[in-house]
Amino acid sequence: MKFEGQDESTGESRPIADDGPLTLEVDGEIFTVTLRPGEPGACD
Repeated sequence: MKFEGQDESTGESRPIADDGPLTLEVDGEIFTVTLRPGEPGACD
């Protein structure tokens, strides 16, 4: 898994909704993930 601007997550921090959408690459496919504010663990 790749995070935009990084090769891998360090596991030292977790994104929050205010960080904006995340772009992930998994097995060559690109996904944009948006965290839902006020709903911990929920995303689109």
